[in-house]
Amino acid sequence: MISLFPISGASAGDGTITKNWSVQFTTDTYFHPHFSVPPTDDNYGAYFVLPPCLGKIINDCITSFEALDKNGKWISGTFKEYLPLKNLVWEDNKFKSYYGNVSDIAFLKEDLPRNLPAGGRTGIWEIQGVKHSLGTDFAINISFPGASTNTTNPRDPGSTITWSNTTGGIYANLYPIDYSGSGTGCNGGFGKARFDCPNVQSGEFPESSKFRITVNFQKTKAVLNNSSWLAGRLSNSKISEAILNDGSKLLTVEGSPIRIGSVMTEFEKTEANYQILKSALNKYNEIAWGNINDSSITYESFLQASGSGFSTISPGTLEAWRILEEKFKFTYLSEQGAWSVQSTVVSPSDSGLLKKCNSDNLNPGIISTNAIAANPRPPVWDSDLQELVYTIASPHTRKNGTLNVGVYELSIDERLATCLWGNDAISYRASVKVESPDGSSKATTATFVRRDGYLTFRAAGFGYSTSVIKVKLGNKSSGLSSQTVMPDYFPDSVNTIIEATSATSPKVPGNKKSTITCIKGKVTKKVTAVKPKCPAGYKKK
Repeated sequence: MISLFPISGASAGDGTITKNWSVQFTTDTYFHPHFSVPPTDDNYGAYFVLPPCLGKIINDCITSFEALDKNGKWISGTFKEYLPLKNLVWEDNKFKSYYGNVSDIAFLKEDLPRNLPAGGRTGIWEIQGVKHSLGTDFAINISFPGASTNTTNPRDPGSTITWSNTTGGIYANLYPIDYSGSGTGCNGGFGKARFDCPNVQSGEFPESSKFRITVNFQKTKAVLNNSSWLAGRLSNSKISEAILNDGSKLLTVEGSPIRIGSVMTEFEKTEANYQILKSALNKYNEIAWGNINDSSITYESFLQASGSGFSTISPGTLEAWRILEEKFKFTYLSEQGAWSVQSTVVSPSDSGLLKKCNSDNLNPGIISTNAIAANPRPPVWDSDLQELVYTIASPHTRKNGTLNVGVYELSIDERLATCLWGNDAISYRASVKVESPDGSSKATTATFVRRDGYLTFRAAGFGYSTSVIKVKLGNKSSGLSSQTVMPDYFPDSVNTIIEATSATSPKVPGNKKSTITCIKGKVTKKVTAVKPKCPAGYKKK
């Protein structure tokens, strides 16, 4: 659940005791290769990496990779090769027989009776004329797990492989890289094979760039079912789907890379601070695992060890962040450009809502943000207020000290929107708000667009840390009317940061804060803001 790890040069068990405790929130933005792996005699799990659509491979593959040039024209990339392998060692001849040659596009041989298409591994694509900081090569990983229907004898002839978002869903990552240098940069294994790979350097994406990837699913298209929202580390995000004559499905995702990273907070090892940490861990475990009590960090281990860590893609991480944020300051450890999309974790309540709306076989939409803590879950539907609510968090300032400018985008299928807000939803006006947890509003620029069967909402230019996004459709004349074109927004551009700094720090006379008292049963809470209002469930005293 929670991992203990050393910081500040101390190592667990070396006799060194650190004065402070560190909590790190880590985001996986760094390149590492992926491989297709079939079920084996002793493992019923499978993993599939989409190959390029080349030669005889026309389904379950990457159809295209494109970038938008400075003139607004999409430029097609070309598949160059799979990431080369060095010192490939097969530890089992039977496992080796599942694969072709390392130069084959069908790296993992197809086995169609078992629902296994030809599989690939991390591919290198090139787009001439679109140069990142190290060149024109981009690595693409698009992958998802599966499982054999026969868990006790996975290689049984009657056993097939199930591809479904209930086994993990889709992960798609794009990396600007250079791998032309000498030497070995990584090593690892897949199944019963071991390998080394070239020295890969990660570059910086071109500024204000946009990329588009189209993928074909046929044998594996069930990964798009079961009400699978997508969560992106993008801005200017857009998705679309199409059904082809052969019954396969095309999914297109486009968007601009954003900068995210890993952050930390550090505090003294006191009894009071331990109780705050314990409260955060309990809340995390309650949401992530359904178990509040966790004895993994006792007060004794708190005094002897150095820190704990959260993955920013785990449910419950955001709630833990909010508890710690009330007492301790968060700072960046690192920042890295990212272009990634993954399936969300759908809870039983989320799934029930979407099934009620008959959305089992459609892609409900995509949530995109540059926030560090953005749980991979769909927005929560508030049936009383008729709002979709989503909470995100990041440090207030960037690693370089500039204001951390927020962006949040939500695209929702028109059919789902109609189910939630009624038959007139597509003609309604929109309300998009960004609030602090105490209910006070944050300055933001909101946009509402209707296009390609989706309603897209954007909130941009607001300041972090914790922000609550509320999206609502209604027929009030004061709301946003829909547009047909969404203007591009690049939160990492210098001009955007300057404009946002001015917009979110208005020098307007009379913006004085006041305090109100809110009650909920026997619980009393004070709220201080320019326009204070009570949180949901509380009433003003």
